[in-house]
This record gives sequence, C-alpha cells and structure tokens, in this order.
Amino acid sequence: MRFEQVYSIGFWGAPNLGDELLCFFLNKIVVNSILEPNGTHYLLTRNFSISNNYISTEKSKYVEGFFPSPEYFVNYINHLSAVCNSNLITIGGGGLISDKYTWQAIPRYFVDVLLAIALNKRVALVGVGVLPLKNFFLRKIIKFTIPNLDYMYLRDADSIRNLECIVGYSLKDQCTLGPDISVACHIRDLLEASVINTKSNESYVVINFREKPYISIDGIRKIVDLFIDYEYKVYFLCAEPSDKLFYQKVIEFMGLPKEKVVISEPDNLLDAVKIIHGAEFVFSERLHITALSAELGKKSMYLLYENKVTEFLKNNYKNYSSIQLSEFNEIDFEVDKIKFIVPTKNDKISNNVLDLIKEIGEIPIAKRSIAIRGIAFSTYSALLVFGSFYAIMIKIKRLVFGRGMISFFGKKYG
Repeated sequence: MRFEQVYSIGFWGAPNLGDELLCFFLNKIVVNSILEPNGTHYLLTRNFSISNNYISTEKSKYVEGFFPSPEYFVNYINHLSAVCNSNLITIGGGGLISDKYTWQAIPRYFVDVLLAIALNKRVALVGVGVLPLKNFFLRKIIKFTIPNLDYMYLRDADSIRNLECIVGYSLKDQCTLGPDISVACHIRDLLEASVINTKSNESYVVINFREKPYISIDGIRKIVDLFIDYEYKVYFLCAEPSDKLFYQKVIEFMGLPKEKVVISEPDNLLDAVKIIHGAEFVFSERLHITALSAELGKKSMYLLYENKVTEFLKNNYKNYSSIQLSEFNEIDFEVDKIKFIVPTKNDKISNNVLDLIKEIGEIPIAKRSIAIRGIAFSTYSALLVFGSFYAIMIKIKRLVFGRGMISFFGKKYG
C-alpha cells in the first residue's frame, strides 16, 4: 500500500551531518517505497534554508519550526496542514526519545504526533533510538503515546529496554528491531562517477570527535602527530556548528602547524561525503560519520563513546577497528600500534530497513477510542498554551542576546 501524503518528523535543519544523512535516506525510502507517484512527503525542519541547501530531496515539502520555538508558531498552519493532510506520520530516525541534552526534545517531536493521534492518523516510529528519561512529565507523554502508535521499529536492543522501562511493561511483541537508517542505501548513490574515480591531489586523513563527553586532548595529539609524521594533512571534519569553535581551541591549545591541519566545513551532505571518500584514513567518534566511512570502505578507527555506536558496529559489521573512549582518555596505548582497517559489511541485515519501512504500508487504519483521542487533544492543547508562552520568552531572549549559531548558518546557507 502507498500513501498520498506522508509527514516525517526528525532533527533536521540544524544542521547536523548525521541527522541530515538520515533525512536524505528516509526521504529516498519513503518516496521509492510507500509514497504514491504524485504524492507529497512533508519533512519537519528547524530551518528551511539550511535543509533546502544541505540536502537534495525530491517530492518533499518542508514544514519549518521546532516546538516550542517562535518559528513553530509562525508556521503553525503548515504544521496543522501536514498532520491533517497526511495519511501517515513517521518519527525518526535517530536518537529522538531522550532528554539527555534538553527537555525540549520530546515535545519537539511529539506535539504533532499527539494531534495525529487525536485525528486518528497512522503513526510509526522509524529507526528510533531511545535513552532513559529523567523528566517526570516527559515520561508521562511517552507513556501515553507509545501504546497508541501503530508501528514501532527501533534501532537497537537497548532502545527497546529503555522504552520498556518508561512504559512499565514488555514491548517484545509490539517492537521491531532493525538497523540504523544510515545502512539502508548505498552511500555511493550520493556520488557521481567522476567523484568516485577522482583522486585528491593531497594525502589527508579525516578526524572527527565531540566536545562532550570529555575526550583526552593528549590522545588526540598523539593521533595527529602520528599522521603528520607520515606526511598526511589532517582534516578536522565539522559535523555540526559547534565543532568549528571547539576544533579551533584544540588546534590552538596543541600548537599544531597551520599548514598541516585544516578545519573542514562541508557546505552540504554531498560535500561531506566527498571529503570522507577522499581520505586515506578516518578516525571517527560520531555514529553517522562512522557509518559513512564504513559504507565508503575507508580504513578507519572508531572511538566508542556511547553504547549506540558499539551496537551499530556490532550489528552491522563483522570486522572493524575500535577503541573505547575510556581507554582513549587513559592513553595507555601506543598510537603507532592502532590498526586502521576497512570494516566488513554484515550483509544479513544491511537491507532490512527497506523491508521494515515497506511494512508500514500494511498498517491498518488506526482505531482509537474517543477517550484516547480526547486525552491526546487535551495534552496537545496544553502543550500549545505552554509553548506559546515559552516562545515569547525565547523571542525576548533573542532580542537581548541574539539568535546564536542558527543565524550564522541561516546566512551561510540562505
């Protein structure tokens, strides 16, 4: 079964390289697998200009504004239209069910979902990761929402266990376990033949790491020095806006020679793929740069900072080189003994995403009670009231202190 209109909700338009990669692939899968030939795919985005320039999507229409930002309320009619007109609403992929970084994450993705439940729409989780929730009210929202979803595909076993802890009962029969969406398509589809066959004029390596959790600067220095000793240029690859400032501080602190290091800011997703594709080696901490380097067959070393990265590699690859963040921070190893190897793909599950998303097409029309729909609508309405006051506070804060990184990237991509 195919749908005339689908509304997909995710963390897009920030920009974050990993999430934009998921958006690109999800749009391809939806368009090719479950959308009518003349259908429309709505995509939630934080910023239209960024999404429109960072990735190339077909048959898509952006719905701008993350709840509870002022942009959500400015574009409220578009959100309302996307939910009301769509036959299916999806949430994912990525680790969206979490309050680790901000309490706003849950209402950001689930405010429109609550309206969809109230309107008796089909709703599905697609390749979602789940972390334990600390906030009492956010747990309540998820505990109400989960039993009223029509399909749940989670990306790792930990996510299922964490979700079961939130709702308080077993979800073994309701949840489907599958790989991260990033393994669903061939990365090389993003590259033109001329790009694949072109060799860079310089030999370089790509390094990517996060400011948090803490990473040993001494460990990074050893890795960088090793590559420089072997006459490689070192590219510090930015995966999100905050990376640039952090890399500048690290490079300055370590006193690295400017002619040997480059802070690489990809203009779009294709540019990022080209940078990774041209590298001799990749040293990666983030999950989806790990996925890109693995899919492109690059000699790599993966820094395991969270269990989601460990599970991703374990489930999708038979052979890879990795080191735990805790070991790296202790720097009790000799850098020249680190092995950069090409991961071996686990073909048994590499294409499961396509089949799992096709299953959504078989979802029957939702039949929820009037009571459930009423609770969903009242919760949705309460969030709108609270969110409108919070949006006013954000607006005042911006007038006093400025917009922040999003304004810089808006200008860059706009």
